[in-house]
Amino acid sequence: MCYAVYIGSAVKIENSTPFNENNPGIYLISKKDEPIKDKFTNSFIYYIESHTGCSCGFFTDSRYEQDQEDCEQAERCRNELWTLIRNLLGKSIEVELCICWEGQQYKKPKNNVTVLSNPFLDSFLSFSELDFITIKQ
Repeated sequence: MCYAVYIGSAVKIENSTPFNENNPGIYLISKKDEPIKDKFTNSFIYYIESHTGCSCGFFTDSRYEQDQEDCEQAERCRNELWTLIRNLLGKSIEVELCICWEGQQYKKPKNNVTVLSNPFLDSFLSFSELDFITIKQ
């Protein structure tokens, strides 16, 4: 089973690049007609793929992972995700994230967390399944 990470924004995100195995990074797929959209207050909802072709790559832990290249790609994807979040917060007042297992998009989040954006947010904010996180300016 794979993780599924969704991002919601009041601002449309321009990213039409499909997943590229030779140049992995984050990729966004619009989810305007999916059941997950009911959890969001923002209009533009996207599924976020990492270098793995799903959202699992955001959760790779270098302390346990044996493949150094995979750890580096995971770190790059996490950095790209935080860059995206910061860019969106420069254009809107909040960004929403929903984390769940594939197939559990219909489930109610266990944790609803609201945090204020700050320069160190990516250092201390961690994600878990069935989290719904709102990051505000």
